[in-house]
Amino acid sequence: MYDAQEAGFPPEAFAAPRFGAEPPPAALVALLARFTYRPRWRFELRRSVGGLDWMLHVTTWVEDAYKPGVWGKGNFVFRVPPFGEDLPADMWLRWLHDNCCQHMESHEGDEWFLVDGVRVFDPHADHEERKRRQAGVVG
Repeated sequence: MYDAQEAGFPPEAFAAPRFGAEPPPAALVALLARFTYRPRWRFELRRSVGGLDWMLHVTTWVEDAYKPGVWGKGNFVFRVPPFGEDLPADMWLRWLHDNCCQHMESHEGDEWFLVDGVRVFDPHADHEERKRRQAGVVG
């Protein structure tokens, strides 16, 4: 049987990895300190529930598409890429814009997109339900 220690690997090669000890990526922290988006939308880095990953939590203030005229909090959560410390600042800028902000805008837009009162692309409906709604609109 192969024995890695006998093969010359140092004992520290077998130590359990220390997940959760790393600080958030400095370039992302610096960007978020300078960043604004919509009024009353808050962006905050937090640890995941298990503490293994950094998560970007976005708390929003939006009008409820299901109850027009009613405003309230919404929440989005994005996992920060684990290799993030190696990303340059311009990549974090693209990640924040393309991955986070565009996703939230698409989600909110899909909630408000109605054809004959049907929420065709409802992001809260499952795939089969969305297909059924789309077929009813174009079929």
